[in-house]
Formats: sequence, structure tokens, C-alpha cells
Amino acid sequence: MKRIIILVISLSIVSLSGLVFVIFFGMPQNDVLVCETKHGDQYILKSKYIWTPLNPNPVHPSVRNSQDDYSVFFKRKNSDRWKNTNTTIQYIQIDAPDSAESLCAKVAVKNTIPLVFLSFMNKNDQWYSWPHDFPESLYTYARDGIKPFIQKQLDTIDGATSHYQEARVMPIGNQLIYELPIINKGIRDNPTYENTKIIAVFASVSKDNGKNRSVLKLKLVPSIFETGKLYMSNHM
Repeated sequence: MKRIIILVISLSIVSLSGLVFVIFFGMPQNDVLVCETKHGDQYILKSKYIWTPLNPNPVHPSVRNSQDDYSVFFKRKNSDRWKNTNTTIQYIQIDAPDSAESLCAKVAVKNTIPLVFLSFMNKNDQWYSWPHDFPESLYTYARDGIKPFIQKQLDTIDGATSHYQEARVMPIGNQLIYELPIINKGIRDNPTYENTKIIAVFASVSKDNGKNRSVLKLKLVPSIFETGKLYMSNHM
């Protein structure tokens, strides 16, 4: 009996110590969002954070501890193997209005090719990475503001460049196409998932897998995106 009492006391102390640790130091948790494409392929977005029971508002990202951006994984329809895309998506509150739609619009599959920010999966199931640093020729801004030749092209359609993280790259034929969406100038400073429509793109072409690229040129008929659509959502 004495041994049983000692054992119960010991277990109680261990349990209490664990509870105290969780209360004050938190417990690792994950936000998980599954995005399914129209052909059945899937992306999964995972964001780690530390949950503490005493947190007065554990859902809101501003009061979470060690909140990570979303890591992105992909798998084909008939596969059970998830592939790390080696890219991240900036964290937004997962249960906020339109947040799931907005997050899923940042990943896509077009012409059977999975696409994420500046990368795609090739036929060997490997994700493309730039052969060098992101080329200066693809930047729309210089130190003193938007590049003059970029602004001149934007003025012809009363457009504005979208955030650089909306840019996509994919192989078409023997070329590597880069496109940065152009949106209506009126919503540039207050874009939402519902009002953001693409009116054109800035495009660049490479014939040597990205080592050399053409200068950005306004293109009214995109190869990757579709005008009048939400970001990539038409390919989901």
C-alpha cells in the first residue's frame, strides 16, 4: 500500500509539473490548411506556433508565441507522398474572412504543373530553384522608385504591379516564362481577395533555364495567369 501511495504521489507531481510547464511555457501546435485543385491534387499549408492556456485570445496571431509562416507541401491525386515545396507563405489568421481562399489562391496546378512562388515541380518531381540570385532585370523598382520604363508601360493601361510574391514562373515549350500580375490601379493600396483582378502581366522569357532573361514587357494576354480572374484561383 505504501508503495502505491508513493507511486500515486510521484505521478501526481510529474503531472502537475507538466501542467505548470504547459501553462507557463506553452505547447507546440499547428495551423493546417488543405487546398485541393480541381483535378484532385492537393497542397497543405502548415504554420507552427506555441499555444499557452492562459493566453486570453489564442487564435489571434499578435498574441501567439513563435508564430511561423506557412510551410507548403504538395502531393498528386493518386499519391500518399507529400513533397516539400521549399517555399513559405506569409502568415495570415487562418480563420479570418476569406483567408482560406486567399491562401489557397497562392498555390496552383496549371497544365499538370504545380506552381508556387517563383518555383514549379518538374517532371522528376523536383522543385525549380533559380540558378543565381533573383535577377535585377525582373525588379520593377529601383532605389529611387519604380523604374521609368515600367511606369511608362503601366500608364498605358492605368495599372499597378501586384506584390512581388504573386509572381510565377513555369516552363512552356523550350522557354521559361516569368509573369508578374498587373492589377487595377484603383485597388493597389487596398487589395482584397474579392476585388483583386488581373488586367495584364509583366512578362520575361528565358531560353537557358533562367540564367539569362529578357527585359520585362507588358503583356495583355498572359501565359500563366488569366485576365479578369482572381490570383491563380481559376487553375485550382
